[in-house]
Amino acid sequence: MGIVFISLFGLLVFAAIVGGLAIGAVVALEALAPGKGWKLRAIWAALFGGYVPALVPLGALIAEEGLSREGTIAILSLLVGGLIFAVLLGFPAAYFFARGREAKRNPASPADTFE
Repeated sequence: MGIVFISLFGLLVFAAIVGGLAIGAVVALEALAPGKGWKLRAIWAALFGGYVPALVPLGALIAEEGLSREGTIAILSLLVGGLIFAVLLGFPAAYFFARGREAKRNPASPADTFE
């Protein structure tokens, strides 16, 4: 029973890490690329948040297995897993955070609101 709680706690921590990296990337991209739209910044930040945690196992796999057949399959599974984490965990965090910051920076003008 204890292993289940430890596993769930690990999943929650991992989700927080991916979301935190995505939110941090949104803030960094606002400073580095202010001319880009907030949706594009959210997409790039989500990909950053999803793939950064996969870099350590990816590097270990490349160092250990190389680009052999088994290593390539494992590398592709890590890349697909990083994309899934980016879509499921990183994108919602980055999207809502970037949208909120954009709304604070550019409040809706009276012509844009419906009364």
